[in-house]
Amino acid sequence: MKKRIKKFIIIIIFLLIISIFLVFYIDKDIAPIVMEYSVAQTKKIVSIIVNRSINGELLEDANIDKLYTISQSEKGDILSLDSVIVNKLTDIISDICEDNFSLIEKGNYDILKEKFNLSSDYFLIPSSLFFGKSFILNFSNDIPIKLKMLGNVSSGIKTDVREYGLNNSIVTISISISVEMMIILPFDSQIVNYSNDIPISIKLIQGSVPSYYNSYDK
Repeated sequence: MKKRIKKFIIIIIFLLIISIFLVFYIDKDIAPIVMEYSVAQTKKIVSIIVNRSINGELLEDANIDKLYTISQSEKGDILSLDSVIVNKLTDIISDICEDNFSLIEKGNYDILKEKFNLSSDYFLIPSSLFFGKSFILNFSNDIPIKLKMLGNVSSGIKTDVREYGLNNSIVTISISISVEMMIILPFDSQIVNYSNDIPISIKLIQGSVPSYYNSYDK
């Protein structure tokens, strides 16, 4: 009886040592690799959704030319934005992006695949990444990435005017998008900040380079 108890205690101690080693190994060697992969994958997912939300859902019906006007003055051409249209456009963009990000939080992968070609595989970390050996796939499941949007999507308009050739200029109107996402893994979490400027209008202006009258940032 005593031998059995002694044997049982030895097994327990052995299992505890193995468990401590595994926790240490995961925390030191595996966790940083997994999180780095998760951050890169999250930025990729967010970028796809933002770009296709703007270029697909929004710009098909929006009249971008109404966003700005170029008028002449004694000092030369002046580029100005219509603040009413800009406010309306940026509000719509924020709402569209937030609605699409909510699909991630709810796990609506069927809709995500249909709208953005994002299958559930985009939200999985290959288990082979943990050990660097593909045969691990046969013995363990992939780790899911859960994403949660923090706060609201921030959007605004940016304008860039550059000289082009002789007495010409190129006007670029871009949507500036910022969003904060939280990556939630079984053993860790991290906040990822995504921001990008997406051109929605590039126009060649013949004549003097226009000055920017009323810069706008929401």
